[in-house]
Amino acid sequence: MEHVLCKHILNHLEKKHLLTAFQHGFRKAHSCETQLLLTVDDLVSAYDKKVQVDMGILDFSRAFDTVPHERLMSKLAHYGIRGPIQRWIRSFLQDRSMWVVADGECSPSTRVLSGVPQGTVLGPLLFLVYINDLPFCLTPGTTARLFADDCLVYREVRGQEDQVILQRDLVEYAAVVWDPFRQKDIDALEMVNRRAARFVTSNYRRQDVSVTALLRDLKWPSLQTRRHDARPVMMCKITNGLVAIPPTRLTPAHARTRANHAHKYRTLQPKCDTAKFAYFARTIPEWNNLSAHVVDSPSLDAFKSRLLSSHP
Repeated sequence: MEHVLCKHILNHLEKKHLLTAFQHGFRKAHSCETQLLLTVDDLVSAYDKKVQVDMGILDFSRAFDTVPHERLMSKLAHYGIRGPIQRWIRSFLQDRSMWVVADGECSPSTRVLSGVPQGTVLGPLLFLVYINDLPFCLTPGTTARLFADDCLVYREVRGQEDQVILQRDLVEYAAVVWDPFRQKDIDALEMVNRRAARFVTSNYRRQDVSVTALLRDLKWPSLQTRRHDARPVMMCKITNGLVAIPPTRLTPAHARTRANHAHKYRTLQPKCDTAKFAYFARTIPEWNNLSAHVVDSPSLDAFKSRLLSSHP
């Protein structure tokens, strides 16, 4: 059954050109060799033009084991895989358990709540669907070359702005999800920004100029500020159906509380810190406090512009 479904789903994705051309893993006529050929050709072309290329190499930790099932279901639906096939896949992923055997002793079993099973026919294809939109999250001009969960991200660098864009693509991907709330984690990320400021200005003499002054001259906001602004932008996308996360996951606020705009949501009441600082619990109050002028923007670009203008 797995073989039949895998072939059917793959034919659907390939026929409708839904899989990104940047993915070379687990696909017919694609390989590590084809990925490297295209990557090296891009690098050689830039070298021939005497243009610098900066590259980041990413390897997602326990990538197959950490795929959230509900988010995978949303992405399958987005690509037209719904109905009985999606229900079969949900059943295929759910109610799995695992245990460890050591020296003949078996540990208690525990339920598997995330991930696609490795060693199966369907697992690799499901992972490709899950990671498929990664290249489209990058700034235009930045290229991603994927081989399953291994990823090269690179960009021609013609000035400081290109360096900044690439670094932000690497350090801010999916930031609305993992945005930290502990100060030590926030500070660790800001160190990346501060080191980047010295790198792009070639100014490493701390006695000459402070990194705060460099950041001010570069007009770089803190990474924390950028993550804070990214959260309502994602909520705007969800509310307007621009991403494969249905707004039905959120409960509209009572009509009497919609004083400033008509798209407010009921706030959540989580108990533990992990839940309190998760995306929706953290962002809904911020979204509800925005003005109608910002929320009712005619486009996503207009929303971003009005959001920035609304800052004191």
